[in-house]
Amino acid sequence: MAIRYPTKESLHYLFYYENGDLYWKKPPANYAKFIEGPLKAGYHHKAMNTWAIKLKGQIFRAFTLIWIYHKGSIPYSFCVNFIDGNRSNHAIENLYLKKKQAEPGFKSQYAQGVMRRGERYIGRIKMHGKWLEAPPRLTIEEAHEDYKLLKLHYHSVAFV
Repeated sequence: MAIRYPTKESLHYLFYYENGDLYWKKPPANYAKFIEGPLKAGYHHKAMNTWAIKLKGQIFRAFTLIWIYHKGSIPYSFCVNFIDGNRSNHAIENLYLKKKQAEPGFKSQYAQGVMRRGERYIGRIKMHGKWLEAPPRLTIEEAHEDYKLLKLHYHSVAFV
């Protein structure tokens, strides 16, 4: 299901932008009344490891809202990314749209069918909804060979 982002107009109504951050124009009612001066919107979301803003019960990454605030909506197959790679630099000059990679199945950043666990690499395949894993290896190449053997053995047997 696609995420329903707020509109550019609604973000301009709620926030103002300054130096890479969004600030509340009028803080929500549940914020403390004794806070003086500008109130930065959001909080550090530990699970996403980034600054997040909650609007109408839905949590959004702050840099995504900053992009919408300045540029408008985000096309369905795109996501907001960082030019310098620094996820805490939310300046609009540091943001750009990146096409999402729509790749089906398990894709690894190391090699196909390989994942990292600690300092080792594991070749694995999915069969009948469960992962079958080879023993941990020291190199990506060894784990990829294990993946190919698992695939040859189990997938060729399953479809004969």
